[in-house]
Formats: sequence, structure tokens, C-alpha cells
Amino acid sequence: MLARWRASSDAITWLTGGVLTIVWLLVYTLTVSPGVNFIDSGELVTALHEPGITHPPGYPLYTLLGYVVSNVLGGEVAWRVNMISAFWAAMGVGAMFFLVVQAVGNTTWLRDRRAAEHEAARVRKPRRQSAADAEAPGVPEQPMLKIFTLVGAVAAASLLGASETFWSRAVQAKLYTLHYFLVILMFVLVLGFRWAYERGADGAARRWIVALAVTAGLALTNHPTTAVTLPAIAFLAVWGRDWRARLGAALRRWWLVVPAFVVPLLLYLYLPLRSVQGPVMNWGSPDNWPDFWRHVSGWQYRTYFLSDLEKNTTSVQQFISGQWGRDSLAAVSWLVLLVSLLGAALLARRNRVLLAATVIEALLTLAFVLGYGSTELEVYLVPLYPMLLLWLGTAAPNLVMRGPSQEDRRETGTFTARRAALPLIGAVSVLAVAAFIGQLPRQNHSSDHLAEGFVRNAFSTMEKDSIVITDNWELFAAPSYYMQIIKNVRPDIVLVDKLLLKYPWYLGQLEKRYPWLVKNSQDIVDPYRVEQHKWVNGEPYDSVKINELYQSLLNSFIERNIGQHPAYVLFNNPDSDVSTKFTRQKSGVAYRLFAQPLPANALPPMPTYDLRGYTFDQAPLDEWGCLAAQYYLQAYQITGQAYEQAGLGEQTVPMQQPFQDLQSSLAGRCVIRTQAAQP
Repeated sequence: MLARWRASSDAITWLTGGVLTIVWLLVYTLTVSPGVNFIDSGELVTALHEPGITHPPGYPLYTLLGYVVSNVLGGEVAWRVNMISAFWAAMGVGAMFFLVVQAVGNTTWLRDRRAAEHEAARVRKPRRQSAADAEAPGVPEQPMLKIFTLVGAVAAASLLGASETFWSRAVQAKLYTLHYFLVILMFVLVLGFRWAYERGADGAARRWIVALAVTAGLALTNHPTTAVTLPAIAFLAVWGRDWRARLGAALRRWWLVVPAFVVPLLLYLYLPLRSVQGPVMNWGSPDNWPDFWRHVSGWQYRTYFLSDLEKNTTSVQQFISGQWGRDSLAAVSWLVLLVSLLGAALLARRNRVLLAATVIEALLTLAFVLGYGSTELEVYLVPLYPMLLLWLGTAAPNLVMRGPSQEDRRETGTFTARRAALPLIGAVSVLAVAAFIGQLPRQNHSSDHLAEGFVRNAFSTMEKDSIVITDNWELFAAPSYYMQIIKNVRPDIVLVDKLLLKYPWYLGQLEKRYPWLVKNSQDIVDPYRVEQHKWVNGEPYDSVKINELYQSLLNSFIERNIGQHPAYVLFNNPDSDVSTKFTRQKSGVAYRLFAQPLPANALPPMPTYDLRGYTFDQAPLDEWGCLAAQYYLQAYQITGQAYEQAGLGEQTVPMQQPFQDLQSSLAGRCVIRTQAAQP
């Protein structure tokens, strides 16, 4: 009968996990963004579809998966790549479910082993044995424990799926959901190895550790922050009673583990092999060893570390305290954290090694995030959440299985603990439902055309064959890759990223896309390249000379071509170093440059913007959507001021209604400063 119960129980577990994964895949599919998004989305989709080389460290696993999917699925190319994120996010939710189930199963087994050891010690002493003492450890409470385990696992996994950062990255082109899935899967696999080793199942332990090695290798080819997780994985694999024997058992399998780990790393060979073929998206041009190493090691980001600890600390506090609810639902996030801490206290009594491993992962994740000043800081914080939710998901089952002895389990476990566990599991379930309901409108990107709209609107006031200098990667440069290369929108416009021009590979990209532009400035390009290579190779270079050449090159792109190519700048902040000799006039979200002073009656073009996502088919607004709105409001204001100063204020009537509609739609969604910035 016990064997039949276990077989049926396993089937129910797999069915529950499978259904949960499918449900969340459906949720993400219905809320996925239909096109390109802000920040890196445009660059990633373009690089995956070509295929090319993405920004450091290159992400070969994600790139190759994206290349296949983006060339096989139907629909818009960006949507195809967005669906990769949705798929792996759903798989991450499923993996989280099985991690909780695995943790409870391992903890239960440890409880039963301790109970058996305690019973064996008591048997040595003469005493009368009752019928209850003769029962198999834990069998009477298995059905109830299973129910609590499944409900807790579903709630914990759903809270992960509904967390703000996780869900937002599940519906746009990002490599993070694949990373999160692999991190959680590593914990499932290492827990499986540990459990098999403790049961003496050598064959199963071998399979678990080989699968773990393969997963770790694949994870490192997708995102280097996998290294932050490896200490916790190693600790969970070997620590405990007879840890030397555990370590020896793992090391004796080196002939299986090492190849299983190393072979996936060979995916990095894609970078030099593809780079030498000269794709358009050839970030870092890693076709030689120095450039390859700089690319995969993230050399470009070295200045981000320890850049602003105070700001990072504040950001971390905001991210953690708002993952499952903000504003009127802010209490949901705090309650999730509170129950997670309660679960950690309960886990400490039942499975201290597992708790220690999750604490190690949480602390290392926090340390990395606090020390790394990225514009997307929150995405690196996500591996902390599965650790918190593992504590939360195991809280009620750990209450049910309290007590090392038969009497304690029978009396406390069936009465006091279960009486407390029932409201606890109910509260956890309510939190999961509340988080989902609260996050759904915030994460429904099915009508999100904000990034595409911004690029189209920016291009709408630019003349044919224009040159645009920008430092705005997040809103403009990155999505423009996709719009120009994949969707063939305004390919006549030459876009130069002011910040990327500092790197040698970007000059190569400009030369490939706009050979005439580089040729017209060849006398500056050649010495600039010499100094650039000295800089990246760590050789002595003239910092004054390289800065002068850099500024001269930027200016020459405009000065030597403005006769045939109208020039524009689109900067995050007023910039005094680029073409100061030119007159600037507002032109939509950008400024147009003129070689001669403008006559008094020269007026800027009136913007006619598509405000989809703001005033109709509203999309969720993050800081980038709000920043784009700031650009629109500023364009309307400055243009209107110019017409009013010319005595033609009545001509601005067509702009007044969309301006007011935009302001109205942003109320309560963004903090907007509408004062006009001066050129």
C-alpha cells in the first residue's frame, strides 16, 4: 500500500508541476511584448537574428538559441525572441516548484533518519513497545504533508513568477530568465545528488552530479554571474557529516564531472568563429585572444564595480521591498519577506545545511549587486528571491513534520503544528494570488510599443540621409538597431553612438554600415585607432591626444558631411563638446544643427507623435517609459514656446491636445518635470 501511495504521489507531483509551468507560460505569452523594448532589447534581437556578437560577455548559449528561434517561429522577429524569455521564465517557475518539493522531501528523509536513529537508541533499553511505536516513521502524516508540500511549492513558485523583476524580464528580449532557470535547476540537481549520496544510491548520485556539471557549464555560457552561485552549490554538495568523504566521492567522479562541465564551455568558440566572418553586430570583435578575453571577462564594465555603494544599497532596498506589490499592495511584499524569515527559522531546525547554502547564495548575490553599479541593477538581484521563496514554501511542511520522536510527532505534529500550519499555508496561498492580481496590470506588455514608437517619433522630424549623434543607448540607439536593420525603418539615417565610439570594434561597425562616413574622416580615424588600441591593450598612451582625436572625430562626422547630410544630436544631457560652433534648433526629441545662424523667422517642425502606449492602448511604464514621455513633453513645450515667441501661437493648437492627453495619461504613473529645458 505504501508503494502504491508513493507512486501515486510522484505522479501527482509531476502533474502539478507540469500544469503550473503551462499556466505560467500561458500568462507570459498573453502579456509578452509584441515588439522591441528599451535598453538592450533592440541590440539583442538584432544580434540573435543575424546572428552576430552581443555585448560582453557575448552570451553564446542565448545567442544560438535565439538564432534558431528567431528564424523558425512566425510573427515579428522581436516577438519571437521575446517568447524565448517567456518560455524560460515558465520553466523557471516549474523548476522553483520542484526545488521546494525536493527540499521538503530531503528534509523529511533527514527527519525520518534521525527518528530511526533515535528509535534504535531506545530499542537498546528494555521497555514495552506500543503499537504506535512500531509504525514506520512518518507514514501516518504523509498524505497531509504531501498536500502542504504541493500547496507551498505552488505558492512559492507562483510568487517567483509574479515578482516584478522576474515577470518584467519574462516578456521582453532578455537573457535573464534563462539564467534564473539554470540557477534554480542547479539547486534542484545538487540537492538530488546530496540526497542520493546520503541514501547510498551511487548510480543515482553519479547521474545527478553529471547533470549538475553540464548545467553549470551551460549556465556559465549564458551569464557569468553563475560564478556567484557556485560556492553555494559546492557547499550544498559536500558539507555535513563526514564532509571529507562527501568531497572524496565527488572528486572520484572527476573523469565524468570535468568533461561534463568543460564541453558546454566550448560554446564560447562561437564568438571568435563568428567574429572573423565580420557580422554587422560584432561587439568587441573577439576574433583574437586579447579581444576575446576582454569580451568574455567583461573588461568594458570594470568601472562599474564599487562605483556607488550608497546608491546601490538604496536601490536594493527598494527592489526587495516592492517585488510583490507597490502602493496599495506594498504590504504583500513585506508579508512575503516576513513569512520567508519564519520559514528560514523553521528550516534551521530541520535542514541546516540547506539553509546555510541558501543563505550563502543570498549573501553573495547581495554582495555582488551592492558592488556592481549597472543601469539594470535589479536583474542581478533575482537569484536572491528563489532562496527567500524556498524558505517560504517549506514553512508549512516543516511545521507539520516537527519533532524527532514518535511521541512528539504524534502529539505536537498532529495537533499544535498542523493547527498553525493550516492558516500559514492559507496565508501563503493568499499572498501568491494577491501578488499575481497586483502585478498583472503592471506587467501586461501586450500593448507595449513604447520603444518602437520612440524611435519612429524621433525619426519623424529628421530629414532624409541625416546624421544623428547620440549618447542615449537605452531609449534610442539600442532599439534603433532593430528598427533600421530588421524592420528597415529609415535606414537612410546614420546613427553614431557617442559613447560606443570610444571602442575600436564600434569604428569597425561604422565602417561596415557607413563606409563613406569613416572615409571622409580617415585622416582622424587612423591616428585615433592607434591610440585606441594602446588604451585597450594596456599600453602607454597619450590621454590628451586620444581625447582630442575623439572630439575631433565626432565633430568631423558633422562638419565634413553637413552639406549633404543634415545633422542632429539627441543627448541625455546638454552636451558642449560636440559641434559647439553650430546653431542648435529643437527638432522633436532631438536638436538639429545648422552651420549658419538661423534667421529670426526660422521655426522648428511641429511634432506629430504616435503616443500609443501612453494615451491609448496603455502599456506599463517603467523609468525608461517615463523618460521617453519626458522627451515628448519637452519637445511639445519648446516647440510651442518658439512659435509663441514668433507670434504664431495659434499654430500650436494641433499640439495642445496631444500634450494635454499625454500629461493626463501620466498622472499617477510617472513623476514628470514639464519645464522646458534650454538647448
